[in-house]
Amino acid sequence: MTNRTQIGSLGRVAFIERLTSPFNSTVITGIGDDAAVIERGEELELLSKVLFLEGIDFDLSYTPLEHLGLKLVTAAISNSIAMNGTPRFIMIGIGLSSRFSVEEAEALYMGIERGCMMYRVELIGGDTSASLTGLTLSATCIGEVTRERLTLRSGASPDELVCITGSLGGAYMGLKLLEREKKAGASAEAAREIFVKHKYILNRQLQPYARLDIIDLLAENDILPTSMIDITSGLASAALNICKNSSIGIRIHLSKIP
Repeated sequence: MTNRTQIGSLGRVAFIERLTSPFNSTVITGIGDDAAVIERGEELELLSKVLFLEGIDFDLSYTPLEHLGLKLVTAAISNSIAMNGTPRFIMIGIGLSSRFSVEEAEALYMGIERGCMMYRVELIGGDTSASLTGLTLSATCIGEVTRERLTLRSGASPDELVCITGSLGGAYMGLKLLEREKKAGASAEAAREIFVKHKYILNRQLQPYARLDIIDLLAENDILPTSMIDITSGLASAALNICKNSSIGIRIHLSKIP
């Protein structure tokens, strides 16, 4: 009988490494960073994809479709930002089951449109398909960066400072609150009161914001980080990725985390 290794026993980083290790890359940077880096004349092109699955990445019982569309765009363009680049274009893939109406699909795309306007990216295409199980979403982002400003996960060195661009934990707290209220079966009126009282952490979960402003701020102040990474999967996972790619260790002081 063939041995079966449970995916959970490897962890996300090791699992991806195991799947992708046989592949060779002809691009500047391929599998293993936030985005692939491809030579395109004077500018470098950044390509990345995100995938959202209903029941895994979002719960429609408490996630408005317009918020979900915005969140999809935010997740997609954050990979270009994590390379010190600027997102330019986005492509959307969507799988819809028959339980969704035209109006609900329009609400989803209203959020996508809002995200495109917010981050100054252009929707240039994608694909739409029927689904038997629910809602599946994917987004491909095309960004750009100059060769001089490109920042990878592999550039960190000993004795450097680890910085993050905001406070951590809000999205997780928002998720826990939403799950608690779902289990309690809160009424619409009670839910509205909770949202007003805990607006910050709920927005961190339902309407996160990608820090495109940081890219401009770094350039304006002539600051070039040695290494950057998207922190969507948490601080520990991000730190581990930088450690593995830069062949260093990182010491994190819990009292210093905002």
